[in-house]
Amino acid sequence: MLKLKNIHFSYGEEKVLDNFSLELKAGNIHGVLGANGAGKTTLFQIIYGVMPPSKGKIIVPDNNFDISQIGYLETQPQFYPYMKGVEYIDLLSRGNPTFNVGVWNEIFKLPLNKLIDAYSSGMKKKLALLGIISQDKPIMLLDEPFNSLDLETVENLNLILKELKKENKIIVLTSHILEVLKLNCDRISYLNNGSVQQTFSKPDFQHINQYIKSDITQHTESIIQSIFSQ
Repeated sequence: MLKLKNIHFSYGEEKVLDNFSLELKAGNIHGVLGANGAGKTTLFQIIYGVMPPSKGKIIVPDNNFDISQIGYLETQPQFYPYMKGVEYIDLLSRGNPTFNVGVWNEIFKLPLNKLIDAYSSGMKKKLALLGIISQDKPIMLLDEPFNSLDLETVENLNLILKELKKENKIIVLTSHILEVLKLNCDRISYLNNGSVQQTFSKPDFQHINQYIKSDITQHTESIIQSIFSQ
């Protein structure tokens, strides 16, 4: 289990996370839903240790825990120039000698012997996903993992996530697309104004749409109506 307790983070005067608390359980897929700029990526960077929180703490499973146990997929993956796909996977999978890149690439269908510079944005996202999977970390932070993927890869990733969950991993997905999270997650936390407004379990997913619609439109509905009434 991984706990985030009363996390605060600001960029200067701008609050990004404000008294943020979350409990992440092994064997569960936890979704974090929020608009662009809601703080989802900042949250992952704090968990991953890229940035320390201004206040609050992360409570980890045991005293032997360190950053090497976390796999982190960024929204827009970055790659070294002049590197081939196969070299990237070889680099990331070195701690996992049982990983069979040939078998896995039957699913992802990547031209691994070509330079990554020549890949499309969708192919780069697939390569980054394959790299995260190859590491076999107990904690997986997946920031907008479905962005840029084609329909076939989206369906395959849905299946892969179900199998990874069975391996008792802590998996956290972020998205601004609700249906992606409802399909894959056991719990979904709605992040707004820097804090968790509400966390929903599977039986309550049917209520998420109405809750979020009410939260969003209460601030904008009158403005939109006034614009169109002019």
